[in-house]
Amino acid sequence: MQRRPRAALVEFSDSHVETMPLQAWALHRAGFEVDLLIDGRAADRLAVCRDFASIIDLGRRGQRAVLRAFLRHMRRRYDLLVFNTAHGPHVRNLAWLAALTPGRRAGLVHIADKARDAWSTRAGLLACDAVFTLSEHLSRFVAQHLPMPVGWFHPVLHEVPPQAVTPPTIDLAVVGSVDPVRRDYRSLVEVLADPRLDARVRILALGACDRRRPEVAAWIEEIGRRGLQNRLVISERFLSEPEMQQALAGCGGLLLLMHPGCDRYENFVEYQVSGACGVALAHRLPILVEEGMAASLRCMGSALVPYPVSGMVEAINAVARQGRETTRLAIARDPAASVHAQAARYLRAVAGLNPPPA
Repeated sequence: MQRRPRAALVEFSDSHVETMPLQAWALHRAGFEVDLLIDGRAADRLAVCRDFASIIDLGRRGQRAVLRAFLRHMRRRYDLLVFNTAHGPHVRNLAWLAALTPGRRAGLVHIADKARDAWSTRAGLLACDAVFTLSEHLSRFVAQHLPMPVGWFHPVLHEVPPQAVTPPTIDLAVVGSVDPVRRDYRSLVEVLADPRLDARVRILALGACDRRRPEVAAWIEEIGRRGLQNRLVISERFLSEPEMQQALAGCGGLLLLMHPGCDRYENFVEYQVSGACGVALAHRLPILVEEGMAASLRCMGSALVPYPVSGMVEAINAVARQGRETTRLAIARDPAASVHAQAARYLRAVAGLNPPPA
C-alpha cells in the first residue's frame, strides 16, 4: 500500500508560531502526515495542532537543532519541508542539506526586505521551490527579488472558546508587551481621556507590562494621574495561550497602535505584517489601523478599519456602535477570515497542491 505523503513545518525559535496551525491543518486536510519540528518552548502555544499533527521538540535554537531536524528528515523522508520562518543561518543550513535529498522545500518570509538584503535569508530561499508571505503587498515585493513564484495567505486558524456572557463593555485589545516606544500608547491616553469616546469602551493590554522600564512606568503614572484606570486593563505577565484566546473571544476589536513616529513604523508599512492581524481575523475582530498602513493591509478585507490618528476616537466609536455580532458576521463572510479559503491559498502557494475539502 502506498504511504501517505509526509510534511514537516520547521521553526527554530519560539517566535512566529502563530502562523503554524493553519499550515498544519491545511496539509493534514490535503492528505499529508504532518510533523511540527519546533523549539519546545512553543509547544503549549501549538496545542490546537495535536489533533492533526505530531509535535517534535528540536531543543533550543542552535546547530544541534539543525542536525536533529535533518536527521529526522532523513528518517521520515519528508515530501515537503516548510520553513515557518525562512530567516537566518539555521534555516539556510537546513535548506542546503535538504536540497541534497528528494522532496520540495518552501519558506515563509516574515520580513520582506530580508529576501532582498540579507545574504543568509536569500541563500536559504534560493534552495526552496516555493516562497510565501502573509500579505499580497509583501508577496509582490518579494517576487521582485526571487526567481520562483511567491504566494501569500492569512494564518487564521485558532480554537475560539465560546463566549457565554456578553460583557457590558466594548473591549478593544492591544496584543503584545506594553511598549511605548514600539507602539503609540501616548495617543491612547488622549483617546481614553476624550469625552467623546463611547463610555462602554475599555482597552485590554494583552501582554506583559514591565513597570521597571522608565517609559512604561511614566505611561502608567499618566494613566493614574488622569483617572483612567477603569478604562484600561493591564496584564502583569505574558498570558498563556488559553488565557489569550479567552480574552480575545470577548473583545470587540483589535488596535495595532502603530502610528507615524513609532519605532519601526516605516518598516511595518513596507516590509512586515503584524501577527495581531491573523489573530484578529481568526476571532472575526475588526482591525483598527492607522491609514498610512492601510494600503499594505487591504487584503484583510472587511476586517480592516483605517483611521487618521486625529480620527481615532471616531473610528473606535463606529466599531462600538456597529456591535460585536454584526461585525463578526460581516467578517466571517469575507474570504480573508475563512479557514478554508486561506488553506486553499496556502496550498497553492506552498506546493501547488489541491485545496482541502470544505
